[in-house]
Amino acid sequence: MSDSQANHYQAGISDPQRPIAQSVKTLFDYQQQVNLLEQQNRWQDLERLCSEAIQLYPNLPRFYHLLGDAKLNLQRWAEAVVAYQSAIALDATFSWSHNNLGDALSQLQRWQEAVTAYQEAINLKDDFFWSYYNLGEALSQLNRWEEAVTAYRQAHVLAPENLEVAKKMVNYFPNEIEFYFTLSQVLARNNDLDQALVVCRMGLNIQPNHSSGLKLERAILSHR
Repeated sequence: MSDSQANHYQAGISDPQRPIAQSVKTLFDYQQQVNLLEQQNRWQDLERLCSEAIQLYPNLPRFYHLLGDAKLNLQRWAEAVVAYQSAIALDATFSWSHNNLGDALSQLQRWQEAVTAYQEAINLKDDFFWSYYNLGEALSQLNRWEEAVTAYRQAHVLAPENLEVAKKMVNYFPNEIEFYFTLSQVLARNNDLDQALVVCRMGLNIQPNHSSGLKLERAILSHR
């Protein structure tokens, strides 16, 4: 969970030296301890403690959300779906529950439901790259290509340095040379200079005198 996620629920950080059984007594103790377990990627312990907390505090969405995170990381997809849905039923304004629900549904290949979850996540938080990218993936599985392209394009706007989405832009828009040069730059930053040069020259084949493309080609050659 990111800082923004934690801040949404205003949870504290626990003392890592205290044993779980001794430290968990009050709601505040639970909030502290689940934060610690999540930060340490202790998913089985987190699952157990969230389940325990839910028995005592069944109306707090944070515990359901973190239970979903634990089950997602333990690859128990169907159980993660139930946990996130429970969190959303209590707090439908938390974008991460919708996004992570989409991730669990995608693992189950429940593509239409995943699309709905990612779209809701985007409605609540429209600057998260992975919501758009994974929305594009789910839409592609449904052969809804135009919508998928729109999602990938927005993902590219948010993270032009991402290699996978840069490749998709070239595939979907083979006549838009700027995508070739963007992909070439990403490849170069990943030290794949040979492929960077190939992609750069693909763009130059479309427009041989493109000044930025020629400059990029020279830069790549100088580092090979």
